[in-house]
Amino acid sequence: LADVGVCINSGYEVLTVERGSDGRFGRQVTLDQYGNEATRALSLQVEKEGQLTGFRATVVGTWDDTVQDDPPVLKVNQVFRSEVGCDGPMPTTSEPGLPPPPPTSAPVVNGQEDITMGETDCTGLTTRVQIRQNPLVELSYTAVLDDPEGYEEATLPNGNITAELVLHRGEGWIGMGISGSYPNMIPGEVVIGLPDASSVMQYDLSSRSLSGVNAAADGQQLTDTNIVQNSTHTVLTFTRRLVEEGRLPFDANEENGLIWAVGFDNELGYHQFKGTISLNLLVCVPGRGIFDNDLSSDNPSLSPTPFLSVTPTMTPSIPPRTSVSPSSISPTALPS
Repeated sequence: LADVGVCINSGYEVLTVERGSDGRFGRQVTLDQYGNEATRALSLQVEKEGQLTGFRATVVGTWDDTVQDDPPVLKVNQVFRSEVGCDGPMPTTSEPGLPPPPPTSAPVVNGQEDITMGETDCTGLTTRVQIRQNPLVELSYTAVLDDPEGYEEATLPNGNITAELVLHRGEGWIGMGISGSYPNMIPGEVVIGLPDASSVMQYDLSSRSLSGVNAAADGQQLTDTNIVQNSTHTVLTFTRRLVEEGRLPFDANEENGLIWAVGFDNELGYHQFKGTISLNLLVCVPGRGIFDNDLSSDNPSLSPTPFLSVTPTMTPSIPPRTSVSPSSISPTALPS
């Protein structure tokens, strides 16, 4: 189970100690990305030592009772050999050979815990949203309005959105876009990245079959496109206008029904994973700060501090598999 690709990519779960009435073990929790990586590394160590069956481990972590996952997703802090029980004191260091535990501190922007938004321009302010736990899929975006004075009056204020979709622990084509009938994928308008072809293009979705996925008939309106991939990550990056003539808009004043999908491999075909997310964009007004368009309020206002995770943009550590044109925005640093 530590060597077969489909097992590795689908992640691992902790089973109940006792079998149920049907003779099967029950499902207790699903491990997060770090838990999967650490558990696999420990199982390979145990295998080298001669134990080929009956793998057990002690996993330390937390889960959110308010999230209705079945089974719940465990946010793993550490993974130990089964000899380390839950009753006694836990070791202060991780098992040798395992990846380091994830950081527990909150992200810091420009070396500060808080930002004085009125004194900050919009360059590099990126909002990150986790849209799938296992495998981990993250969306990061920067939305900047054109007009710092007229954004409150504009019904559909325009500007640029630079988006980055990251698939952790997997290879495959990857895409995201806007649903024309949320939460349905059809009809939809998406951006799809094909790593082997170094291709990032806009597509119209008219049916669930491959014949219904066609390059946008009104042409390509993307800039700063990029698709990079290594053995563990696939990263799609693009920039487009929030409002494009004849296309579904990214609305700075309303929730946006977004759709995304990941393929089984790099050839465009049926998706391995897919999902939807209703996203209320954080948009940045040049010279003013991040715009908090609280849908429950009749008077949107500038937020003095970000209310979602805002992280700095850094140079990517994954090398491109194919030759790609440089992008004006660097994807967030990823493990190599």
